[in-house]
Parts: sequence; C-alpha cells; structure tokens
Amino acid sequence: MRRINLASTPGRIVTAVIALAALIGAYLLMASGLERLAQARQLERLPETPIAALSEGPFVIAGAVRGDLGTFTTPYAKHPAVYVRYLLEEEYRDSDGNRRVRTLESGSRGGRFRVADPSGQVAVDPGPDLDALEWNLTRTYHRKSGRRIYSEWALRPGDTLRVTGRYHPESGDLRFDGMAAFSLPALVSSYTLSEDSGDRLFGAAIRISIATGLLALGVALTLTTLAVHRFWVFVVVMLVAVTGTLSTLGVTRLTQEWSAIAALYETRYQHIQAQADNPLVRADVAALQQLIRQSTSGWLDRWMFRRVVEQRLPMPNLDAATQARARQIVERQPEGRYPHRLTGLALSAGSALLAALMMVLAIRAVKFKRLMEAVPTSSTQGLSFGLSEVKGLVETDDQHPFIRDPLTN
Repeated sequence: MRRINLASTPGRIVTAVIALAALIGAYLLMASGLERLAQARQLERLPETPIAALSEGPFVIAGAVRGDLGTFTTPYAKHPAVYVRYLLEEEYRDSDGNRRVRTLESGSRGGRFRVADPSGQVAVDPGPDLDALEWNLTRTYHRKSGRRIYSEWALRPGDTLRVTGRYHPESGDLRFDGMAAFSLPALVSSYTLSEDSGDRLFGAAIRISIATGLLALGVALTLTTLAVHRFWVFVVVMLVAVTGTLSTLGVTRLTQEWSAIAALYETRYQHIQAQADNPLVRADVAALQQLIRQSTSGWLDRWMFRRVVEQRLPMPNLDAATQARARQIVERQPEGRYPHRLTGLALSAGSALLAALMMVLAIRAVKFKRLMEAVPTSSTQGLSFGLSEVKGLVETDDQHPFIRDPLTN
C-alpha cells in the first residue's frame, strides 16, 4: 500500500477532512458533556415533591408503582408489569474460535401507570415513543439456557421509583415533553438521586475528556494542513483553542442552566396563590429556593447566581409548621455523590500515563524533524565523518545483487 504524502495536495485534502471531522466531533461531544453536567446539577437542586403539591411544570416525584391502569405479562419472566425492556442474546464462536454474543431479539413495551406516595397519586404517561425516555431500571430477570441469555428490566406494581417529568394540570398527568428547556432529563429511575446524578457526572467527564482530545487532534491537523510546523505556535494555538472553547461553551451552558432553574422557580411561585390552602405547595417552593441557594459554589457560579437568579427568588410567606416541613424536604434531599470513584481514579491514572508517553513520543518526533531539517543533503563524493543525508538512485551489481521477496517473487 502506497503511503500518502501529507505534503502533497491529496495528502492535505485528507488531513483537512480528518481535522474537520475531529473538530465537529469535539464540538458535539463537548456540548453533550456539558448538557449532562447541567442535568446532574439540576437534579441535585430539585426536591422530591409530594404528589399532592404538584402544579404546572417539571417535578421530581418518588413513590410506588400502581397497576390499576392496566398491566401486561413480560415475555420471559411472565410477570405483570407496566413497562419492560427485554433482550435475548446468543453466544457463538466466530471463525477464529473466539466467543461472541449477538442479539436475537430486543424491544420495549409500556403504557400509562400510576405512582402513589403518602400524599396522593398521579398518572404517568410515557407517550408513544418509549425510547425517548431514559428508563434507568435494575435488571429484574436474567436466565441462561444453553447458548441463549434472557434478560428483562421490568417496572412492576409495588416497585419504588423516581420520576422526573412535567406535570400538566389540565389532564392530571405527568408527561415528559419540554424537559430540555429546563436542562432536565426525561427520567424514570429505580435508583437514588445521588446515583442518577453521579452517572451523569461520569458521562459528562468522559465526553468532555474525549472532546478535548479530538479538539487537540483537529487543531494539530489543521496546522499541518496550513504548513505551520512551529512547535511554539502549536502550543499557543492549542492553549487558546482548548481554554477558549471550554470557557465559551461553559459560560453559555451555565447561563442557560441558571436561567432555566430561575424560570422553573418562578413558575412554581406563581401557583402559590392558586393553591393558597395547600401548605405542601409552599413548603415545596421554599425547599426549592433553599436547594438552589445551597447549590451555588465557586466564583463563576456565585456571579451567575447574583446576575441571573438572586432577584427572581422571592421567599414565600411560611408559618412555623410549613417552615419545618420545608426543612424536612431539604434534609431528605440526598447529596450528590460520585459512584464511579475507583473507575475514575483508574481512568485518570491511565490517561496521565498515556499522556506522558505520547508527550515523550511527540518531543522525540519534533527533535527528529528538526534534525532532518538541519542536516543538508550532501553528494556522495563530498561526505565527511558524522551524520549525513544523501539522495540518489539504487544500483545493484555482482557484488551487491538484488534479492527477491518471498510472496510476489
């Protein structure tokens, strides 16, 4: 296979295409990572609202699943459920004898169901597109029969879950439309808040790290396409590109995040007068305000809070009993934690070692490039002792005959 000369026109076109793909991938991954980071922060701000205190807008509720709106039988375990994701896999050996697993059948099924807590109950409508929601459920069935593996993730009556959705008072349903405007996921989870937010933090870290690497690759290939080979130019451009991109996208994302939580609070606050006889509503709004203030950390966060949010958080009038109830809601709010600590430490250590190795190889490559540029091309009759570079035609004779390769002769 012939090498592509990167200094030629076709080589530069190929390099430019790869650079463009790397930069586009970096932007998409960076935006996705910052979005997941914003979702993790928003989940930690929202209290688990009693169902009786629901008004218009996004909420997080927790309760037990009820099947009075109808159930069906799961395909493998034959259990009654309101939602199930099923997967049938088969083990096989490929042409090299390695064991592989392939999917024979997969899908999901579900419909409307109710969630109940001590204050009341509400219907949850996942809509026609079940895959548009994030069903973060534990596996409820796993069986291996011969080479086939049967798995189910079912939501059954009596199960405890958390739902992050949007309540519609006119229908009395909790749905999942318009969640992105509040930087919130459409989520049905059987895990705790700390686990859900921790998973998002881990996903955000992975995406942002890969995006930074793609950004560095795209900048390097762009400079190569433009025939800029100065090492200090590469370092400066890399520093400006990475810090500028992270700063611009980060500040933009942070502004959207704080504006979303402020709009969410204002929406809830406006419904206090409509439900003046419901102390749960006032306690929920007060708990939301306290959690928003507690989540502010770092100078940039505090600056954004003062600029975008602080004046938009009026405190509702509370009596002693409602204040105590709001305090209980805040105290029950689990702290966000990072459940992938060991995995993160292992990946960090491995990435640091790989970065050090790549840096050593890059410095050696730069040194070799400069050496090639510094050594002049000499004639064969004008060679002197030491490192030299010559250019000419290969010749063979009886003393130095050619050889034949074993495959093509």
